[in-house]
Amino acid sequence: MTAGIYGTYLGAEKKWKKEDLFNGAMKWDAIAHIVSVILISGAIMLVGAIVLNPQGIQIKAPAQLAALLVPFLGKASNIVMGVALLGAGFSSLLGNTQRGMVLLSAGFDKDVALESKLIRWGMYDHTCICMCSLLHLRRFSDTADLHC
Repeated sequence: MTAGIYGTYLGAEKKWKKEDLFNGAMKWDAIAHIVSVILISGAIMLVGAIVLNPQGIQIKAPAQLAALLVPFLGKASNIVMGVALLGAGFSSLLGNTQRGMVLLSAGFDKDVALESKLIRWGMYDHTCICMCSLLHLRRFSDTADLHC
């Protein structure tokens, strides 16, 4: 739901004009977006089905994904999988933070341009708070006895 609402703000960021609606620019932009999402999602599912299904493998933890890379990457598989998961998490954090800041700004009737100081500083602040929280949780999970 929020992605659809946010899409209207992203459309405004492209600074399209009325004639772009009629000359096909908007239509081809939408088609390119839809096709690229379908291709990327389809490729991920297809590779997963081709590799994992014949072997009957069900992934329940990231360490299992790293173990699948051992024949190809050796001992570096854990590092590669860790960096991949960190990258996936960080990209999701940035995307969701940006969407949240734009919608929050719109709710307060403030500037919603991605170049505005409010959006940039809000994203920076939120990302720093999340990173500090993760480091804080990590520190306590290493030192504290978390048995219930």
